[in-house]
Amino acid sequence: MGFFECIDSDAVGHLLLDTARRWLEAGGMEAMEGPVNFGENDKYWGLLVEGFHAPSLGMNYNPPYYQRILESYGFQRQYDQLTNFLDATVPLPERFTKIADWVMKKPGYAFEHFSVAKKEKYFSDFLSVYNDAWSEFDSFTPLELPTVKESFRQMRPIMDEKIIWFAYYQEEPIAFVLCLPDVNQLLKPVKGRLNLIGKLKFFWYKHTRTVDRLRITIMGCKKSFSSTVSSRPSSAVCSWKCYRVIR
Repeated sequence: MGFFECIDSDAVGHLLLDTARRWLEAGGMEAMEGPVNFGENDKYWGLLVEGFHAPSLGMNYNPPYYQRILESYGFQRQYDQLTNFLDATVPLPERFTKIADWVMKKPGYAFEHFSVAKKEKYFSDFLSVYNDAWSEFDSFTPLELPTVKESFRQMRPIMDEKIIWFAYYQEEPIAFVLCLPDVNQLLKPVKGRLNLIGKLKFFWYKHTRTVDRLRITIMGCKKSFSSTVSSRPSSAVCSWKCYRVIR
């Protein structure tokens, strides 16, 4: 089941879910999961059940009563996803900065920002790291170059090269972190109306307002260069629950 949108009514919600269930049954399906985005699970995935704060770019948001409607229909929690908030105005622990400085100075290592001028190189480097870092995950499907190019094409209007980093060891790509500015701060005054006037307002705000929040979209490190590090989120902002119903 894809996106779910409904007024605060169990009867209306159950009618929508019945319609989805009948369509799935007609196709031979025996189980229903959702709500989910049919694309990648890095955005608009699952159901927000706590932490109803202003969402960052790509994060889901829905009224609290959605949980009641889905659970009263028979959906059950399958797993939790968390998004964390880190206040960048608070200095990092001294130990962290010392380790970072030590790594930056190690012979053979280099760190670069993404550059549109050399985008083909970075597309290839991204692919190399991703397909190595995620290769042992269940149901892993290797990324292909056209998929990477399309993802970056979609990000281009809001992308900031300075917050996309690649790490190299002896010129071999070994890790990356891809961050995006939280353009929700610019979209909020437009109130979702991306018509001609709305787009003009968005581009005006983009060049006249400061975005002070970003979203770490994805990061990865090749297995031969990774290690297990325990960490603690600064704060849990919100969590999603994916539900499944079998009838």
